Amino acid sequence: MISSWLATISPETIPGCRARKTDGGRRALRPWAATKDPFRNPTQPSRIAPMPRDVFPIDAPPARIAIGYPNRRAVALGNLGFRTVAQILGACRGVRRERFTLPDRASPREAWEVCSEPSGARLSSMDLVLLSVCFEGDAPHLPLLLLRGGLPPRAGERRAGHPLVIAGGAVVMMNPEPLSDFCDLFLVGEAEALLEPLLRAWHGVRGASRAEQIG
Repeated sequence: MISSWLATISPETIPGCRARKTDGGRRALRPWAATKDPFRNPTQPSRIAPMPRDVFPIDAPPARIAIGYPNRRAVALGNLGFRTVAQILGACRGVRRERFTLPDRASPREAWEVCSEPSGARLSSMDLVLLSVCFEGDAPHLPLLLLRGGLPPRAGERRAGHPLVIAGGAVVMMNPEPLSDFCDLFLVGEAEALLEPLLRAWHGVRGASRAEQIG
């Protein structure tokens, strides 16, 4: 069964890969990390980009959503899950997509701030903060990333006006409990199936209290 399914896969059907010719004439896969940064050219057409989607009403104010990865920028851009979420948000009309990562040279003893790209805004000014946690070794960076972004690291310390912090990724799918003190919600599953319904559900309680949004 699995072998038959694998035989049907082509580079065009795998999110995050593009095809190129090898010396033998066979097609090989090249990950997104070897291509241009999609955040630098958000309007650049792509063969594998999803069609634009209306997840919010046309008259709704734009939603500022920051996607974070608790590691360096180069690691984030080489991660398929992070880039898939970025691609989905980039296709959602009414979403102003931002990203943030650890600075290339970040020490807990030094003074540095986390600001989103490309606007340079603090995380506290966002409507939603999404975190992609794919490796257990990255999890300890999460509280520091939130703190230096202007948010209380513990979910219980956040108040009205703070964005919801929602985590997903492989670590969350396996065991979200160690991150429960720092996240308001978890997205357990594949972003391709769950992210748009999550945004629609959030819009339905947008402007409500944090307790109502979470509950």
